[in-house]
Amino acid sequence: MLLPIAQFAYNATLQEGIKMSPFKINYEYAFRTSLLLRQAKKSSNVIKEKAEKLITLHKELYELAKMI
Repeated sequence: MLLPIAQFAYNATLQEGIKMSPFKINYEYAFRTSLLLRQAKKSSNVIKEKAEKLITLHKELYELAKMI
């Protein structure tokens, strides 16, 4: 339950070596939130569903690319 929050905190934190957050590198903007732990628990199921959809889409695209 706390892993998504820890992952977000890491990805949103300025990294000394690259002088920006991993989130900013990937998405080109800095993301901040006032998400509370109670809200994180509710939203984690939604995030899991979205992640599963993205993984499925990625696999489908990968299979299509192999056919070309």
